[in-house]
Amino acid sequence: MHDFTGGTASTPTPAALAEADALTHLAGLLYANAAHDAETAGDEPRARKLWKRADQNLTAAVTA
Repeated sequence: MHDFTGGTASTPTPAALAEADALTHLAGLLYANAAHDAETAGDEPRARKLWKRADQNLTAAVTA
């Protein structure tokens, strides 16, 4: 699963790019879950920050 051989610092392998995209998407989902938990706890300022981070990660994963 982690065979990144063949790439260089300037040219990552397709496997490395795919894994980075998957991890970015996962981070977005984790931020969304934390945002939901913050909303449930009534911590709206924290929830807004977490939703923003979730959106940034999920958008990055889709556009990569």
